[in-house]
Amino acid sequence: MKKQDLLIAYLKELPREEPSGNFTQMVMSRVQLETIKSPVVYQPLISKEVWRKVIVVSGLLLLGAVILFFYLPGSANSTGYFTLPNVDYSIIFKPFMVLTQAFDKLSVTFVGILMAIGSLLLVDQLYSRFANH
Repeated sequence: MKKQDLLIAYLKELPREEPSGNFTQMVMSRVQLETIKSPVVYQPLISKEVWRKVIVVSGLLLLGAVILFFYLPGSANSTGYFTLPNVDYSIIFKPFMVLTQAFDKLSVTFVGILMAIGSLLLVDQLYSRFANH
């Protein structure tokens, strides 16, 4: 006989084991003890501190967009209710103009690569946060 046949014959001769009558109750009591020892605490995916930062940054961006759109001298909407007095604000907007000129020189491919890298970094941060739990 082969070893496999001998093993099968031996296993057939063994008596069947059955769990005790209160097996399920004992397992569930241990599970309850484990949940009491280390209860699951709710933690939001995005903390309140991060939400505050997102709101502040979004508000600043919105405020900047409104200022640039409605109050920028020489813009199409510079007449009417949203205009400021006739003052030269070019000193204030000079850094913004430098930034827009710098962004005009960037290629679409480069911006796409930067966005892809940023997305990968974000996914990495989310993955590492969930891996620790």
